[in-house]
Amino acid sequence: MFVFGVCAGPNDRFETICAPALEREVLAGNRLISLREQPSIAVAYNSILDQAQDAPDLEGVVLLHDDVALDDDTLLPRLRQLFADGAVGIAGAMGGRGKRRGMSWWTCERAVGVVHDSVGVLRGKVPLPADAETLDGLLLALSPWAARNIRFDTSYPGFHGYDADVCSQVTAAGLRAVVIEMQLVHHTGGPFGSPSSYEDWMRATLRWRSKWTDQGILERLANPVRTRLLPIELRVRPAARRRRDEIRTRQQPSMPERAQEAGC
Repeated sequence: MFVFGVCAGPNDRFETICAPALEREVLAGNRLISLREQPSIAVAYNSILDQAQDAPDLEGVVLLHDDVALDDDTLLPRLRQLFADGAVGIAGAMGGRGKRRGMSWWTCERAVGVVHDSVGVLRGKVPLPADAETLDGLLLALSPWAARNIRFDTSYPGFHGYDADVCSQVTAAGLRAVVIEMQLVHHTGGPFGSPSSYEDWMRATLRWRSKWTDQGILERLANPVRTRLLPIELRVRPAARRRRDEIRTRQQPSMPERAQEAGC
């Protein structure tokens, strides 16, 4: 049995986009857990994993956003095969591999995967399936071992950083993160829904770097100060001001623009 988990927002995206596409899989002997009014996606996903972990026949947990329409009748058999030897801990539809400049997958050296979304088509140049350093959180499929032994770090703010962190946890445990082909449509308005969401992303990046990268003593000492002063930095840093203006006017960036960002 697979467990599907969704952290639904205060809107009808789950009912109109996600649930109808999932209905066939859920009715075929699998389980759907949807949660609302959660303080963060990490908290919601941990609750879903806690509910799923005791299933004696658990084959994996598929966590996806409420604006993802998954229409792939072959996905579950392929996940069963992928998780069979215990070497793969997590799988997704999009990710990044190679040298990375920041937390997010689009800061990696190469994009991996293919995803149709509201902005266009995100398409990497690496043949699938392929290993990755990190995956996009739009859909994360956890192996039975990962579902029982890995939990999302709830110190990340809101709805950012949870995906990069859980991938870092999985790979630190010696398991692989893999991108496979998935038939889905991500009905997204862009990576950031509001200026405050962008600020959360910046805070999450600082948190991820502090936790998972080798930092010198000066950077470690500066991180708490920079986190506290982040609202000021967002007002004075040219690239950050430009991005906040884009978000306010709903001029979401294209994938090449997102990929060129160095993070914070």
